[in-house]
Amino acid sequence: HRLRVHSVGCHVGLGQCVDRVVDSPVISGRCDGTLVPVVSLPNLIWRISMLIIHNLSSLDDINNPDILDLVTLRVKQLGDIIPGQMLIVEPGDTLEVLERESGCPILTNLFDEVRFPDPDFEPCCEVLEDHGACYEMVFMLSDNDWIAIFIPKAGVDVELSAMCAQFSVSVIQV
Repeated sequence: HRLRVHSVGCHVGLGQCVDRVVDSPVISGRCDGTLVPVVSLPNLIWRISMLIIHNLSSLDDINNPDILDLVTLRVKQLGDIIPGQMLIVEPGDTLEVLERESGCPILTNLFDEVRFPDPDFEPCCEVLEDHGACYEMVFMLSDNDWIAIFIPKAGVDVELSAMCAQFSVSVIQV
């Protein structure tokens, strides 16, 4: 009866991030300042929020080997520090959770509010790259702040996957 709990509040200054496995089948508490209901679901992985990489030790929590390789490369390119945020989309993460955790509109253009799959839609991200097994999406929030989102190609929201496939630039090297 192990439950995986992701409780994240760092990016909004509400406390330390927690990513832990607990042996109790019952959980209650606070996540992002809101009350989390008591859950009693044995043998179920229960996720409050998506995986956010804040430091090098967080890399151990990435289950997708392709995303782990790419995030590790990015961290090395940054000199082993993570000045922005790195979000890892995992199978089962909803678009709503992704937009809430990132604070970025993913399928709606921020400037004209056109939503994917409208033919006039253009994503708001500065970078959307296809790395073969996953996508990398980057939003520049300011000169010193950014969010990188790593999205696997399997097991994610159908609209998110379709938008990434349509607008990404392939960086696969042969």
